[in-house]
Amino acid sequence: MWAIGWGERMEYLLLVTWFLGGNSTTSYQVAFASRQACEIALSELRNDARRLGAFGDTVRTPAGAPPAGGAARSDGSPAPVLSAVCVNQR
Repeated sequence: MWAIGWGERMEYLLLVTWFLGGNSTTSYQVAFASRQACEIALSELRNDARRLGAFGDTVRTPAGAPPAGGAARSDGSPAPVLSAVCVNQR
């Protein structure tokens, strides 16, 4: 799903950063040939973030401000925070 074949132009990048609690983060980027493919992957990431947070309202993205003090899962650990966007490489 995320692979680009040789010779295909990679026009869109999905830029992803996960904030995992404390000062722990992980970032990566994935190239896509179309905006639609990038947006589908972004939607799947948001679904993953909701599942990891255990509650839909604990997921924070750039479109929504984080609640005061941050969100926590039912076990008391901080909920992961996803920051992700599709950008045109041109």
